[in-house]
Amino acid sequence: MADAWEYETLRPPRGATKKEATDPKAALNRLGSDGWELVDTVDP
Repeated sequence: MADAWEYETLRPPRGATKKEATDPKAALNRLGSDGWELVDTVDP
């Protein structure tokens, strides 16, 4: 039986101008402590 993969998406909240996202470091650290691993980023 193959290992099952799970996927999570994190979309950092943007300010009123919609130009700059809030630093996602705290959210990424929380996910990391739960066992998640960052594998890629997307620049919209």
